[in-house]
Amino acid sequence: MKHRSRRWAAEVVLVLALVASTAALWQPEGSPARVDRDEDYRVYSALLDEMKGWEGEPIPGIIVVVDRTDVTAVPGRERGLARRIQAGYSRAMAENAADREEWKYRRAMGQIGGLASAHVDFEERNLGTLVLENRFRSRFPCRVVSPAGLRRLFEAGNLSAGCVYFSTIGYSEDGTQAVVSFESLMMQQDVLLVRVPGGEWKLARASGGRFVMD
Repeated sequence: MKHRSRRWAAEVVLVLALVASTAALWQPEGSPARVDRDEDYRVYSALLDEMKGWEGEPIPGIIVVVDRTDVTAVPGRERGLARRIQAGYSRAMAENAADREEWKYRRAMGQIGGLASAHVDFEERNLGTLVLENRFRSRFPCRVVSPAGLRRLFEAGNLSAGCVYFSTIGYSEDGTQAVVSFESLMMQQDVLLVRVPGGEWKLARASGGRFVMD
């Protein structure tokens, strides 16, 4: 178990570095805009309420949410290719990895289904990164940190419940469905939420997951 924990921590630090470099590569000039709509935080909160820890056990402590949306949620073959070449991959290795990443994404989107307009909005909204604030209304306590702050927490061993990277949310044209991706425990998970009577959001379907280091 200790060996797995050390390996997981090392992989997390590597992924944090990759995500941070990707955000810098694809972020437009200037300060990123904030996620400001209350509806977005209601969707995020509904998803946080579904969170579980290792082996499906209850969350043991505070959930740490990274304050930047994940620009790798929608890989895009050309973006994935450029990201890997910049990281030092050979052209052949970069193309192979980018193709596999794109295939995993398309498979996951097919698994969750939903209205096409929600998927189109999801892809359009995830071209850049946005800033998240601690406006979640989850049954679990949450802490919002920067990518640099998250790395310091990992290095200090101060994460009891793990961390979450959220994508930006895509909505269907009629506002009844939401597509969102989150990264936690080394896996990218894609989910479809639906609005139920009363205005609350409920998890409808989840993909089988896209493993980060796969």
